[in-house]
Amino acid sequence: MLTTGGIVLTVLSTATATTTSHKHRMVHLIVDRVRVASTVSATELQLMHLLLLLLLLLHRLRMAMVVVVMMSLRSLMMMRLLRLILLEPLLLMLQMLLLLMHWLVLLRMVIEFVLLGVLPIP
Repeated sequence: MLTTGGIVLTVLSTATATTTSHKHRMVHLIVDRVRVASTVSATELQLMHLLLLLLLLLHRLRMAMVVVVMMSLRSLMMMRLLRLILLEPLLLMLQMLLLLMHWLVLLRMVIEFVLLGVLPIP
């Protein structure tokens, strides 16, 4: 399955393709794979196609990066990518921290009960 991150990386690699025909083949391959294998909405697919066609007109990777950054500010797809890249690991770390704190509180309660004599040591 083609992920949004994979699509963006493929877009950037398409910008550095050597010949125009190779770039056109890459564009059609990406659009077809997105259409078949992904859950990308029609609006996002049109935006992706527009982005790919804009990248075909550019010959330098630096200019392609500028277009990607400009499009990412307005694109839901890029917002999803940023959420996946930045927020998901942060939320996972917060959940792990809460779980660790929960276990530390339970351990503290057990130690206090043992010291108070409420829980006998086996």
